[in-house]
This record gives sequence, C-alpha cells and structure tokens, in this order.
Amino acid sequence: MENSVQNEVSVVEIWDTSSFDIMLKAENGKTYYINRGTKQGLVVAELEQKILNKTVTLHLANSEIGTPTNHIAQLTLNDSVIFTEFD
Repeated sequence: MENSVQNEVSVVEIWDTSSFDIMLKAENGKTYYINRGTKQGLVVAELEQKILNKTVTLHLANSEIGTPTNHIAQLTLNDSVIFTEFD
C-alpha cells in the first residue's frame, strides 16, 4: 500500500469486460480497472449503487519503473473500503 499512488476521482461510468475486469471511468475521462473484479465477487450493479457519481479514492499500483498505472489496488469511499488487494 505504501508503494501505491492515491488519486481522488468522480466515477461517471462502470462496466465489466469479457476478461472479468471491472472498469471505472472518471469525470476527467480517464479509465481505471480492477483486475478480474467479477471473479473476485464484485458486481457492476452494486458498485453503481455505491459509487456512481461520487468521489472515491483510488490506490493505484505502480509499474515496474515506479510510475502509477490505471490498475486499482484499493477503492475507498469516505474511508470505507469497497475493494482492496491489500491484506
């Protein structure tokens, strides 16, 4: 977690992919993903109810060269953890 980068975004769209990822589109047009999110028990409709049109905090994984990726390692809303890879 200490190696991740925090980013606050307003979520405007959520969908899943054929590779089981959950995609989030931010108000600024950037997209982020939860790797294999549906295989980890996340449901798009439930996420929409919780975070759509709200500002969330993303902890983004760093690449091998130390720059942030669009891979969501943790997703929180008002300090409530919605999803995490940290345990």
